[in-house]
Amino acid sequence: MTRLAPDEDFAYTRIFDPDLPGPSAGGLPPAEAGHPWASTASSDPPGGDRRPPGGYVFSPRVVLAVNVALATGRPLLVRGEPGSGKSSLAAAVADHAEWDLYQQTITSRTAAQDLLWSFDALRRLHDAQVRLDVTDLARYVRPGALWSALDPVGAREVAGSSAVAETGGRERAVILVDEIDKAEPDVPNDLLEPLGTFTFTVADLGERRVRNTRPQPPLVIITTNGERDLPPAFLRRCAVLTMPFPDPGRLVEIAVRHFGPDHYDLYVDVAGRLAAVRSEAAASRAQAPGTAEYLDAVRACLELGIGADGTSAAWREAQAATLAKWEQP
Repeated sequence: MTRLAPDEDFAYTRIFDPDLPGPSAGGLPPAEAGHPWASTASSDPPGGDRRPPGGYVFSPRVVLAVNVALATGRPLLVRGEPGSGKSSLAAAVADHAEWDLYQQTITSRTAAQDLLWSFDALRRLHDAQVRLDVTDLARYVRPGALWSALDPVGAREVAGSSAVAETGGRERAVILVDEIDKAEPDVPNDLLEPLGTFTFTVADLGERRVRNTRPQPPLVIITTNGERDLPPAFLRRCAVLTMPFPDPGRLVEIAVRHFGPDHYDLYVDVAGRLAAVRSEAAASRAQAPGTAEYLDAVRACLELGIGADGTSAAWREAQAATLAKWEQP
């Protein structure tokens, strides 16, 4: 069995380096406004804003995996349980490097083409019924996350300036494909070519070819909770990172980044209680709380003036509402 490397510094030349104070790989100034698929302050992407509110703690293993993906041009498949920081990794990399962020949250109804483009057949049918001109198919095409990341100018031209704001001036894009294991089995294999070549053909626009127009190819981060096995052909074309759940020390570090250093003892107390609840959940094979629940518990204690030493009734109720929400009454 492959063993995880310990969290230590590795000697190599970094393409992405979160230790640098500014953009680590040539990011340009922020774009003016957000594309509907782009994660920005003014326009949240479909599936919710994944940007960490108070900063992301990069471990050396995670940074190395991101650099391996950048060096090889392969998508980075990130495994791990919910709450381990898989989805927020993409936003953290994009934030630090000042790259554009696009994302697609996968559901059981998602088709591979949804990442490329969609065609509004119902709108076209309605227009035809009221005798509007429906010969311009571009009016009914909506660029998806991959198209917008590869060719933001072309995507904006197709969607129309009224539908898509100015964006895409940065050197590289980050694409988050979230929860790929929720897709039907054919979806990962159908994405092999567009994610492997960063080109695809838009059949609804007379075989229009989309390719990367940015100075650098995108970084694709794909997450999975392991609910469904992924095809071997898909795995062969990915760099893979197994994201371990943060230990108590890492959780405290995350809390310091979110809330500041003034309440260190509280962070330690809540992290210790989280570890105990997770141990109990593992023994009973129940759902375990994650990082989000830890931060919720810390925030509740800070905002409400509750100590987490286990002696107060208020803490017991706050814990039940945050860390122990899955326990059966």
